[in-house]
Amino acid sequence: MQYKKREERKNGRSDKMLNVCIPDGYNVFTWETYDYSKIRGAQLVKRPRGNQGGRNKETYKDLICAFDIETSLVPYTDQSLMYIWQCAIEDDIIIGRTWEDYKKFIEGVTAALNDVKLVFYVHNLSYEFQFLSGIFNFNIEDVFSIKKRKVLKCTYECIEYRCSYLLTNSNLESFTKDMKVEHIKKPGEDIDYTKYRTSTTFLNEKELAYCLNDVLGLVEALHAKMNHDLDTLYTIPLTSTGYVRRDTKNCMRILPHNYVKKLIPDYEIYTILRESFRGGNTHANRFYANTRLKNVYSYDRVSSYPDVQLNCMYPVTSFIEVRNTEFNNILYLLEHDKALIMRCKMKNIKLIDKWEGFPYIPKDKCRNIVNGKYDNGRILSADYLEISITDIDLKIILDQYSADMHIYNCYMASYGELPKTYKRNIARYFEKKTLLKGDESMFYEYCLSKAKLNAIYGMTAQCPVKQNIIFSNGEFIEEDRDPREIYIDYKKKAFLPYQWGVWCTAWARYRLHEGLKIAGNDAVYIDTDSIKSLRELDLTEYNELRKNDSIKNGAIAKDKNGRIHYMGLFEFECKYDVFKTLGAKKYVYQFSDKITHVTIAGVSKKLGGIELDSVLKRKLKGIAYINKKYNIRCTKKHFPKDGIDFFRNGFVFRKAGGNAAIYNDKPDCTVWINGENVKITRNTAIVPSEYTLGTTDEYAALLALCEKERLKDLWK
Repeated sequence: MQYKKREERKNGRSDKMLNVCIPDGYNVFTWETYDYSKIRGAQLVKRPRGNQGGRNKETYKDLICAFDIETSLVPYTDQSLMYIWQCAIEDDIIIGRTWEDYKKFIEGVTAALNDVKLVFYVHNLSYEFQFLSGIFNFNIEDVFSIKKRKVLKCTYECIEYRCSYLLTNSNLESFTKDMKVEHIKKPGEDIDYTKYRTSTTFLNEKELAYCLNDVLGLVEALHAKMNHDLDTLYTIPLTSTGYVRRDTKNCMRILPHNYVKKLIPDYEIYTILRESFRGGNTHANRFYANTRLKNVYSYDRVSSYPDVQLNCMYPVTSFIEVRNTEFNNILYLLEHDKALIMRCKMKNIKLIDKWEGFPYIPKDKCRNIVNGKYDNGRILSADYLEISITDIDLKIILDQYSADMHIYNCYMASYGELPKTYKRNIARYFEKKTLLKGDESMFYEYCLSKAKLNAIYGMTAQCPVKQNIIFSNGEFIEEDRDPREIYIDYKKKAFLPYQWGVWCTAWARYRLHEGLKIAGNDAVYIDTDSIKSLRELDLTEYNELRKNDSIKNGAIAKDKNGRIHYMGLFEFECKYDVFKTLGAKKYVYQFSDKITHVTIAGVSKKLGGIELDSVLKRKLKGIAYINKKYNIRCTKKHFPKDGIDFFRNGFVFRKAGGNAAIYNDKPDCTVWINGENVKITRNTAIVPSEYTLGTTDEYAALLALCEKERLKDLWK
């Protein structure tokens, strides 16, 4: 089982013990043949000076390592097993076919480390952790999860596993390509995932190279990333947002020591802020839903969230209670530009314009609704409801609805600009992103600036009161701490006030609302920062206002050709030849090439349109076959002409539905498969998933009613 050195091996040498064919160009070892003295003799990572170095008490070997496994579905079950593991320690790759071999490898590594830590990066640690937790006993303090089954970091003995996917926020293929490494992740076609494999299954040269590339490419990419950002294992963030968090903390340190502390509200005020928070406005115009539309224009607002951070006003003083909550007084405060949060009781709510296609009030943000009528989760009318809102939300509601309003629990702060040092940081990201766009040699820098620009808002919007997730006795459990205690801990270390995130999304919704008023009843679909319209929109006046704001506040940047770009402008994106939507996050479109494109949460963008178009080709198999396979009704006489016509309730995406994860927490057993006893431990089975396109009965009835109303209006 002894491996010769790389230069002494012939290409494609077979290893009978491991039952693999080793490709040339890789330093491959087993747990028995690897030289552990390389770990023992490796230098330690130099600890950084200051607070950053003091927080982490561990000592690390200065080695970049990557760990990965390949798994196979067990036939006739929803179980999965590992058939090969690979671990790259710099450019050495150790492989094995069983968990027993991996345990022996870890024993050898641990003995060489002598209480020093070695970091293993895993691209999607949450998946591998499910298997690792079946062979290792992790203590509660050893596992750090950000959500249930979403593991960011865990430690066993002297091995610290970190998730490189959460660090990069990109798949392994994209990450290795972006970093321009030698061993880019090989395409999935190189290994047939449908084939059943065990630890005894022979792996040919191509299959093993696929496995080896995953870990070697990850090591190379991490090296490139850390060198570029001047990071070490101490300073590199655990998540992609850690980079912008680091930058933002540094710029906020310039401000007076107690600036942020004064802005952090009491817990009671925070609860209203949390109730008031909502994300981007995404909705389909019910009068056009489930209808084939031609010549639809799409517009996007440039850097919507960064724009409102630089160009809009925010609460910059402590909130104080408004004792006079009579509606006239609230309107007075509204007119005098006061930042307000409030709880409202609303009676006799209805839309002012019955043709309003984008009702603003979301059902899931309301309490105690009486006799509500809904449009895909939005309030059309109600006898009574309660809701928490900002002054910005109130302006939009008053523009759309008539209602008897009673305000209570109202708090007020003064409006002002965000700190200049904070705004300059955002402007720098925008400048760099704009300048580097289209420059292939600076692609990584461009992606990093773009990611930072998008992430800076997210820090302010993170919920301050989150229960810790602990891993105990093989289960992920949410702690049950007093929310007030959690909030007290948050206040001690907060460097950004939560209300800035609440106002950021509110301002973005308001700017979108302004665009919607220009589009009028021709708007067919909106999503956060985009509008799709049946006509070409004249946005000149709107864009001129936004342009002036951006010039005033430094929200501008030049590209490599010297062209100036302004935040907040609506720009023409494209024109769809055909467009159809079935509600929020469900739409399909075609350009002149007649190729169908699909945007549906849970359906592959790449495969969704292909699958819709492919149904036409199956007509030869018969109408009955198509109706049964795709769960649709069509006849020979009324057979769809293209993929968009198949985009209807009931259609089943069988290939584009993606995959579903089945977590098997207590399977520890042995099964007899294909003449072989196979031991199955704790695992995650990735199984093909289907997606059935559809709407609720309530929404379907509403669309039918809207169609009647539209036809009645046309008849008039």
